[in-house]
Amino acid sequence: MFGARMSGKVNKLWRVGAMDIQTSEVDSMGLPVQNFAVAAVQRQVFARSNIAAMFINKESIGYHPGTEDSAAYSQYNRDLGLEYNLASKDNLWTGKFMVHKSFSPQTGGGEYTHASDVVFSAKKIFVRWHHEYVGSAYNAEVGYVPRLNYYSLNPRLRYNFFRHSPKKLSVTGQTLAPISTSTAISAGRTMRLF
Repeated sequence: MFGARMSGKVNKLWRVGAMDIQTSEVDSMGLPVQNFAVAAVQRQVFARSNIAAMFINKESIGYHPGTEDSAAYSQYNRDLGLEYNLASKDNLWTGKFMVHKSFSPQTGGGEYTHASDVVFSAKKIFVRWHHEYVGSAYNAEVGYVPRLNYYSLNPRLRYNFFRHSPKKLSVTGQTLAPISTSTAISAGRTMRLF
């Protein structure tokens, strides 16, 4: 039906964005009018890093579940998130940290996700920490979540050796890294997927 968007820099440190879109009703599918809204604010911190907060809302307008003529659509789905993007001034440290929480009418715990990917990269050493966790009831209807109820861990350590010859520079190294671990969580038990 209609929508509006606004985004841009407020000043050197702050950026904001907002968007609101409303759809039409689809009688043949029983789909009610839906409103989608997104708001985000980002602030630069330190030399090259930033922190951001975002709110995403999907709401069915005039939808009353439980009546005979209503299809099984959600009344609302909301997501609140914080993200930190790390980039040190000397570029030795880079990474991203994020945590999101979803809100829906039927909730019972596990409505969150968090992840990090942090890298320290110097001439001779490379260290990386990567993890992901998605709760059993995390529900991002306006987004993509490949699966629920799992965690993934993938740390890595590498030491580089430099061999110098008159004609070329050769870099070799040793990497210490476990096989990527991803685990599904089920009824208080864990099960390794790969």
